[in-house]
Amino acid sequence: MQGVSRPFIRTSVRPCKWLGTKEAGIKVTLVPTIVRGLNDHQIGDIFRLAVENTDVVSAVSFQPVSLTGRIDASKRREMRYTMADLARDLEEQTGAVGMHEDWYPYSIVNPISRLTEALTGEPKVHFNCHPHCGVASYLLVDRETREATPFTRFLDIEGAMAAIDKEARAIEKRPWMQKLTRIQMMRTLKKHFRQEQAPAGLTFDHISEFVNTFIRERDESERLEFHKLGERFDALLLTAMHFQDNYNFEIDRVQNCVIHYAAPDGRFYPFCTWNSGPCHRERLEDMYSRPLRAEQKA
Repeated sequence: MQGVSRPFIRTSVRPCKWLGTKEAGIKVTLVPTIVRGLNDHQIGDIFRLAVENTDVVSAVSFQPVSLTGRIDASKRREMRYTMADLARDLEEQTGAVGMHEDWYPYSIVNPISRLTEALTGEPKVHFNCHPHCGVASYLLVDRETREATPFTRFLDIEGAMAAIDKEARAIEKRPWMQKLTRIQMMRTLKKHFRQEQAPAGLTFDHISEFVNTFIRERDESERLEFHKLGERFDALLLTAMHFQDNYNFEIDRVQNCVIHYAAPDGRFYPFCTWNSGPCHRERLEDMYSRPLRAEQKA
């Protein structure tokens, strides 16, 4: 998987007040809902806002609109926005993230979860969701130049994940090899790092430390710093999750859901079924809602 060089289009971004988040050491994730014809032209501006403020913004999670309730078919087509639309618009409006080569479904990171389980002996969350549910891309942001470079430019993601999965399987079979396998994994991972295509100042040691933050337990002082790569770079996560509605409902997606609602009846309901499809929300609200007492209404 060869990296493709693209210019990073920079434009001025108006100063943003973060209401003390910098001083408090709080990281935020921007979660904009995108509607065609309403704010899809601002995809690039949202991206640039995040890039200019990586000391506060650790991720942007784009959410294409979910059209709940009754709506005219023509209006629905007018407003419908997909993850493919997002990938195209982000490429066209920024030039920084390629539509075809820089996005992966969430499940691409499952080998990291598997390896962490093997190393710690503790169950970890596995993102086995349907590929239509969401996609993600990691970018490296230079704090000096504010240039953003997708990891795919200098790291063979598919090869690296395959190598991590192989090492996880080895530990599962031979737990006594944990320490040896960790060393071997880093050696193998280095083979998938393209130093000649990496941003100036980035070394494999930075990548190694970044990967290690996901496969070991972090203490409190590290939790807000895990996205930093050395003194010069920040990692910025871009994600998109398209929650379903009654007009694009897929059973396959529901069967592989990784986000659930826990209800008072002790059951867990796939996220998209809460407001769409069978729409469990209304049934559960009718079952458990209680009228307000007089003093509560006052």
